[in-house]
Parts: sequence; C-alpha cells; structure tokens
Amino acid sequence: MQAQSIPTKKRRDHADKDQGKIASDNQDGCSDSFSIFSSRALPTEKDREELNALKEQVEDLQRKLLEKRELLKSAKTSKTQMTSMNAKFEELKHQAADKDSLIKSTQLQLSDAKVSV
Repeated sequence: MQAQSIPTKKRRDHADKDQGKIASDNQDGCSDSFSIFSSRALPTEKDREELNALKEQVEDLQRKLLEKRELLKSAKTSKTQMTSMNAKFEELKHQAADKDSLIKSTQLQLSDAKVSV
C-alpha cells in the first residue's frame, strides 16, 4: 500500500507546483492585460486627431458615394429618355419615308395625267 501512496503524493506535489505556476502566470498576464487595457482606455491627443481625420475621410467618402449614386440614377434616367427619343425618331423617319413615297407616287400620277391630256 505504501507504493500507491507515494505516487499520489508525488502527483499532488506536481499539481501544487503547476497551480502555483499558473497563478503566477495569471498574475503577470492580468497585469499585462490590464496595462494594455488601461493604456487603450484613454486615447491620446494623437489618437483623437487621427480618429477625427478618419471620421472626416469617411464622411467625405460617404458624400462622394451619394453624389455618384445620384449621378448614376440621373444617367439611367437619361438613358431611358434617350432610348424613348430614339424610338420616336425611328418612327418619325419611317413616317417621313412613307410620306416621301406617297409624294413621289402622286407626282408620277400627275406627270402621267399631264402627258395623257
């Protein structure tokens, strides 16, 4: 039975050492984490200036994006209007060609009528 109690005791000793090491690591880790957190909690003047500059850039880019969207919408409207005007123009060309044909036909008939008389 003594053989079993010795390894258990050794395991406990190792466990105690490991827990002590973890505790000291956590203390160091916590202090590092806290110092990083506390240094980031208070932005410096340089950070504030950089943040303001970035905010201005974002606002400028958003304004430009809105302008481009409006221009794109306007261009689409213009394209639709041009397509409609082109269709009307083609219809008017067709009507003009029909009228030209009718005029030529009428002139030929008049010419033939004059020759016959």
